[in-house]
Amino acid sequence: MRKIRTRKMKKLLPVMFKIGSVGFGGGSALIPVIEEEVVTENHLLSEEEFNKYVVVANITPGALPVEIASGIGRQICGIPGMILAAVMMALPGAFLTVLIVSLINQSGASILQQILFASAGVGAYIIYMLIEYTRNTYRECKKMQNARSGMFFVFLVFLLTSGKELYQILGIDRTPIFDISTVNILVIAFFIIFYTNGEGKKIRLAVSTIVSVLYCLCVGKAHVIPGDVVPNILRLVMIALSIWGFAKGTEKSPSPGNP
Repeated sequence: MRKIRTRKMKKLLPVMFKIGSVGFGGGSALIPVIEEEVVTENHLLSEEEFNKYVVVANITPGALPVEIASGIGRQICGIPGMILAAVMMALPGAFLTVLIVSLINQSGASILQQILFASAGVGAYIIYMLIEYTRNTYRECKKMQNARSGMFFVFLVFLLTSGKELYQILGIDRTPIFDISTVNILVIAFFIIFYTNGEGKKIRLAVSTIVSVLYCLCVGKAHVIPGDVVPNILRLVMIALSIWGFAKGTEKSPSPGNP
C-alpha cells in the first residue's frame, strides 16, 4: 500500500507542476485541465473523488487550482502530499508572474502588445477546455437522468457570473444587472438547498426564487437595489429560512432505529 501511494505521489507532483506552468486562465478554467491529467490520463483519482474535491474547493476561500491540488495530494499521500501538491501547483505561476511583470517593466509597451496577442490564443484554448468540461458534465447528468435540470443550472450560473463578458461580446456599453461573484452564487445555492430541502413544494420554490432574485439585484454590479440595509436583511432572512428548512427536514428523517 505504501509503495502504491509513493508511486502515485511521484506521478502527481510532475502533473501538478505541469498544470501550474501552463495554467493560463486560472480558477474554473483549470478544472477540466486538472481532471484530464489526474483522472483521465494518469488515473490518480476516480471521477467521483475528483468532483468531491472540486466542490470542497469552491466553498472555501483561496486560489481554486491550489485548493484542488491540496485535496488531491491529501487523498493520495496525506499531509505531505497535500503540502507538496499545493506548492507544485502554485510555484510555477508565481515565478512566471514575477518574470513577466519584470519583462514588462523593462521592455515597456512592446512586450505588452505581444502578450496581448498571445492571450487571444490562450483564451481560445480556455474556451475549448470549458466547452469540453460542460460536455462531460452533460454526459454525467444524462447518466443520472437529470440532464435538462443539470444543464439549466450550468447555463444559469454562466449568465449570472459572466454578464460583463457577455456585454463586451455584444458591444453593450452598460453595467450588467446580473453579474455576481461565485461566492454569492454559493450563498444562493446553499440557501435554496437548505430551505427547500430538495423538495419541489410550490410555496418553498416561489419563496426561494423571489428571495434569490432580490439578493441578485442587491449584490449585482449594477446595484439595482442600492445600499446595505436590504442585502443585510435578505441575508438574515436567508439564514433564518435555511435553518427552518433544515430543521423541518431533520424532523421528517426517520431515526436510526426506525424504518
